[in-house]
This record gives sequence, C-alpha cells and structure tokens, in this order.
Amino acid sequence: IICFILYFQVASDSSAHFFLFVDSLAPMDIVVSYSVLAKWFDSPALHNDERERKSSVQSKQSQKETELSLALNLDDKPLQTGSEQKIPATIVPGTLIAEPFSWKSLVTGQPILRLRTTGTKSALLSLPPGRHVLRFTATSPLGHHIHMCSSVNFFIGDEETVMPQLTSESLRFREYATQLIANLGKCLLGFSDAQKFSMASADLVKSYCPYLDNKQMSKTHNFQLFKDALYQMLSKGLKDLSPEISFAWRAFNFDVTTPNILSIPVGSRP
Repeated sequence: IICFILYFQVASDSSAHFFLFVDSLAPMDIVVSYSVLAKWFDSPALHNDERERKSSVQSKQSQKETELSLALNLDDKPLQTGSEQKIPATIVPGTLIAEPFSWKSLVTGQPILRLRTTGTKSALLSLPPGRHVLRFTATSPLGHHIHMCSSVNFFIGDEETVMPQLTSESLRFREYATQLIANLGKCLLGFSDAQKFSMASADLVKSYCPYLDNKQMSKTHNFQLFKDALYQMLSKGLKDLSPEISFAWRAFNFDVTTPNILSIPVGSRP
C-alpha cells in the first residue's frame, strides 16, 4: 500500500494547491483523509484546589452584588454575576476539493471529491483505468493534515514534481504497443505455415483495428496508416536493407500498391 502524508500551515484567507498523478491499467481507489485545525483549544483544566478556591471567591462576590442590588431596589434590572457566559466563536470548516486538471486547458473539470469538515473526514476516491492528473485545493482556518493511501503507485506534489511524470508514455499506450509487437512476432514465426499465419494475422489486425467488427466504419484508412507506420519503423530499425527484404514485407502485408515501401535507393539510367 502506497501512503502519502501532507501537511500545510495556512492562513484562513488563503488556499493551498497541489497535484496528484496516477496511471494504472486497472480501476484504482485512493483513500483520502482530511483533518482540519478549526480553532485553538482552551487551556488545560485547573487543579481541584485552585478550581474550588476560584469558585468560592466568585460565589462570595455574587452574594455581595445580590445584597447590594436588593438594598438599592434594583430588582427590575438583571442581576450581574461574577462569571458572565461568553458567546462561543463561530467555527469555520475546512474544505478539500479534487478536480481533473490539464495545463493545456484553462477550464477545469467538475469536482470529483469534496470534503468539508471541522474535524476529520475521509472518503474513497475511485478512478477508472488510465492516466489522471488531479488538482487538490485545501482551505482551512489554521492548518490541515492530509493522508492518502492506495494500492497503486502515485505521485503528489507541486508542478515541478508532477509534470516530469507526464513526459513518458502512458501505461495503456505501452501495453498496447507491447501487445501489438507480440502479435507481429507471432505472425513472423508462423509466416511459413498458412494456418498459423492466418490465426496470428487475425489477432494482429484486431490489435491495431479494434472496431474491425463494426460494419458501419471504413477500415481502409486504418490499414494504410498501420502499413505506413510499420514501413517507417522498419526503415529506421533495419540496417541492411535489400530488395529481397522489401519483397518479403510486401508479401507479409499483401501490399502491391505502395511504391518503395522501405525507401531503398534505386539507381537509374543516365
């Protein structure tokens, strides 16, 4: 379990922003706990002897004030006691908001998590598979404490911490590319066997054309893009190119229309 603890000490009129980056191939859950310091607590209770002595002094003072008010016939006025009740101050709750964020757009998404409390409150943040960047906004009167736990790896911090994680390809893209290369390798291994090649070729087509069974969509452009990308990868990856290799890849793709698929220089007559 990956845990992260974050603490801020902020003023009541300011807010703290931090970002969360998470990438997973499966649905993910993140437990978010938010604790707020809404007010300063009172001083510790006095000892028993001091409390009794203070209570006796207040009772004597209250008795003297009562006798004085009766002597002056001030019964129509409320009696003043030694200890006046203080009106408790209003407690302002703290708020934690999580919303999807992108540096490429000025518009943020709708909040997917909102916690508002004067003590401690927790919630489960569920995210679908894929790459996610969330911006957390925390406000509190005096300070707050944030604790996050998840079974998947995640990064949290300011822009300088999160943005380097966005330079690499997402896990879904890498998983898709790995599956595509694996299916391509199966086709190459079964190229000499018509039955094995047919089965492997069907898996390869499904990997780069997921809507193959949809009869309302054209697949011609998709097939051509895959061939162009494959030829470009081969021309950059293979060192010793020859007309025989070019012919073999033409036969592999049943391609008789694309001219000079591997960009092999061809001599011409003067």
